[in-house]
Amino acid sequence: MDSILDIQEKFIEADAIKSYEYNEYLPTSGSNLNIPGTITIHIESQDEFYHPRKSYLLVEGDLVKATDGTRYKATDQIALSNNGVMHLFSNAKYEIGGQEIESVNNPGIAGVIMGLAKYPYEYSLGTGMMQCWSPETTDSVLMERAFARRREYIIQKSIPIGSFSFIVELENVFGFVEDYDKVTYGMRHKLTLVRKSDDDAIYKGAAQLADGKVKLSKVAWLMPRVHASDAKKFELYRKIESKSAIDVGFRMRQCNVAEIPQNVTNFDWRLGVRSSPEKPRHILIAFQKDRSTGQTKNPSLFDNVDVSQVSVVLNDIKYPARDVTADFPKHKFVEYYKMFTEFSQDYYGLDPLTVGNFVDIITYKEEYAIFYFDVSKQSERLNQGVVDIMVRMRFSKETPEHVQAFALIISDRRMKFQSDGKKMNIMY
Repeated sequence: MDSILDIQEKFIEADAIKSYEYNEYLPTSGSNLNIPGTITIHIESQDEFYHPRKSYLLVEGDLVKATDGTRYKATDQIALSNNGVMHLFSNAKYEIGGQEIESVNNPGIAGVIMGLAKYPYEYSLGTGMMQCWSPETTDSVLMERAFARRREYIIQKSIPIGSFSFIVELENVFGFVEDYDKVTYGMRHKLTLVRKSDDDAIYKGAAQLADGKVKLSKVAWLMPRVHASDAKKFELYRKIESKSAIDVGFRMRQCNVAEIPQNVTNFDWRLGVRSSPEKPRHILIAFQKDRSTGQTKNPSLFDNVDVSQVSVVLNDIKYPARDVTADFPKHKFVEYYKMFTEFSQDYYGLDPLTVGNFVDIITYKEEYAIFYFDVSKQSERLNQGVVDIMVRMRFSKETPEHVQAFALIISDRRMKFQSDGKKMNIMY
């Protein structure tokens, strides 16, 4: 309020950027978009400034019958699953200057877990559909809500039937892209996507309906190229020529999966060892029961599988410190639900009163039982040494067949962009 009295305040004109335009980069020759294998997109090293933070994938294609490639009818109950574009891939990897920055296995599942934890309800009603984000809030009535919206977009109102176009913002895939908001200079960028079977990307409402397949016609990486003003460009070049170092920190994502043995009530899952400069800060655990095969099974929903207790142990330190138990049939799971709804506050520092969570308490029980653990508060001994991560799971009933557990691990990672006088290089 006091600033209204500063009548001689100087006007500062924002003219450091002359242009900010998206360049389109296509896969290298030999990349087949529609068979299992790698799709690779290169942005070669140039005398250019790029801004990965706002880059995105443009994906175009058709949903057709797998048997003969013909089109579906407008009345057919089929569509892509929620986050279906990323369900087409088993791995997404980002490299800069020949160095791996981040590699995410199961990017479809990782994106669903992360999205449910961070997106508000309104996102799925608006711009979420831009990237095929429209989660179900009921699994019993297929025609209602999210499936109907995805089907309307892909099947009912597209000409020809089944054609689609989606944008996937890479900040929703990689923690580096989300967290690092500066330009890069003189470094090669490489994006690798590993194509897999279409089953997890497609969801249909009747077993007798012919299975579908996704025929991709275009996968492009849109990267902003920044042209700075002469004065700002001179300043940036001077920093590069002086061989300066830039500290880079981001929250790296990894998604692990484990098969839970049948007929057990206890299962300990060792997620592996992390050491400096990589430190786990947030861990989300989810389960699926028999959702990995067939297009009538929704791959973007999770099951509570009668789990009674989940905890994370870093070396010998347990999170949460006290035993938190659940009994889903009796609606005794509210503590786990509360922990899940606090993710946006812990991760983004957002006020939970202004940014609501998409998942209400009943939907959490029936569709999206996700167990979140904030492990960012660690002792000095953990911060300076090797961290062994263990997930402990207890079940109130013996586990059925085909149960999988997924763990999305979000870790702090630090590195440096070091100039050699001409371009930037990555130093760990």
